[in-house]
Amino acid sequence: MNRANPTEIRLVKEFKHDAPLLSCVFDPSGRFVFAGGRDRFVQCIDLASQQKTLLEGHQSWVSAMARSPVASDVFTADYIGHVICWSCSGDVPRQRWQVEAHANTIRSISVSPSGELVATGGRDGTIRLWSTSDGKPLTELAGHAGQVYAVLFHPDGKHLVSADRVPKSPRLKQWDLETGREVRQFDASDVSAYRRGENIEWGGVRGLAVSADGAVLACCGRHKYAGPCCVLLFDWADGTQQTKLLSTMKGVFSSVRFHPDGFLVAAGADVSAGELRFWNPDDQQPLAITETAGPCLALDLHSDGQQIAVAQSIGKKTYPEEGAVSVYEMSPGDEVEEARG
Repeated sequence: MNRANPTEIRLVKEFKHDAPLLSCVFDPSGRFVFAGGRDRFVQCIDLASQQKTLLEGHQSWVSAMARSPVASDVFTADYIGHVICWSCSGDVPRQRWQVEAHANTIRSISVSPSGELVATGGRDGTIRLWSTSDGKPLTELAGHAGQVYAVLFHPDGKHLVSADRVPKSPRLKQWDLETGREVRQFDASDVSAYRRGENIEWGGVRGLAVSADGAVLACCGRHKYAGPCCVLLFDWADGTQQTKLLSTMKGVFSSVRFHPDGFLVAAGADVSAGELRFWNPDDQQPLAITETAGPCLALDLHSDGQQIAVAQSIGKKTYPEEGAVSVYEMSPGDEVEEARG
């Protein structure tokens, strides 16, 4: 695998959609990119042929997505609490199973390193674990005082991290998967954007990531009300906050990832603008910044280490009516190909 170069990033494909998009993921083989948003369809795009298939099964907005690290499956979740497992082993993905995981919105979904467990975090404040083979319920983890906006398995396979948007003091929680007990908390108050006059938390944790060696935990969101997009880095060993990485864009980082080469990438959104921002974890100066066509609500990294998928809303309105999933490459080459479905 060639090393990725964020300074050479370029848009290579853009697939427009008639509704704003909230989530995206590459399938395990890297053949397809999935995207979902403010309609009930899952877009499945064959990257080679650019053929788009609309997968049916959800009855509400599609809020979150994840892929298996060992099988051919993709998992999608929605605003009425349903999870669908899609097998991507054939020419077109097919539904393997569907489960009503929560009574209302699922904010986040993650698959364990072994590929045996899928975790969901919901508006109801709970985390639930399911069998990836058949969707059977396994465990419920309760302890958050508000919506669970992000869940992520640690690479050690023994722990799960979850995050919320509790006003003034959002928290990350580490869970022991064997006992189902909370191990400790990380203070993420630097991504609080609480506004006292409205009694609303406009910030909170929106996304989580962990380095491949498990040594660094990242969360993202907004730093203070009307403040810039922000990423916080924590030392996994002692739980202390090590770094605060700030954008110059006022808005929210909705998604963050560690690249296999060690750098970070975060996707940001303002009312009508978006960006991808790259850093080395030990340097507050960005490696690269790329403006996007609209607010970025999710990102995913391709298994080849070169491609990034971004789910966006498109339009100048506060509530835009269209969206796009854009694919970027971090190497020099040809210009963008645009498709619409």
